[in-house]
Amino acid sequence: MGLLRVRCQTALNCWARGFNEQIFGVVEDMLGELGYTVAAEAARIDEALEATKNVDFDLAILDAHLNGQPVSPVADALVARGTPFVFATGYGELAEPYRDRPTLKKPFQMDGLKQMLQSALDRGGFS
Repeated sequence: MGLLRVRCQTALNCWARGFNEQIFGVVEDMLGELGYTVAAEAARIDEALEATKNVDFDLAILDAHLNGQPVSPVADALVARGTPFVFATGYGELAEPYRDRPTLKKPFQMDGLKQMLQSALDRGGFS
């Protein structure tokens, strides 16, 4: 797993489905290669919020927009529970207060994912 310190971590993978159904599988495969297990996936804000309440995971990867909706309510829930997260976006800057969070620019490669996950873990889940 290289830079990542813990091999048994779990992740919440929040990614918009529809435009490219394969993206879920690609990200899940990349996480697996880095030693992660995907604990849950969410394609909608309500699914992601439910996962923040009911699923045990160590960090999250959030598409900046899920089906056209900003993912900030999910980010807020993750901050409240103290869980680190990484944004992924193909758009410009994120809205405040999340501009300083680790952010993957789409499309991204394995090395970028690895680096951003490590950055999120180093930072922890606090604002």
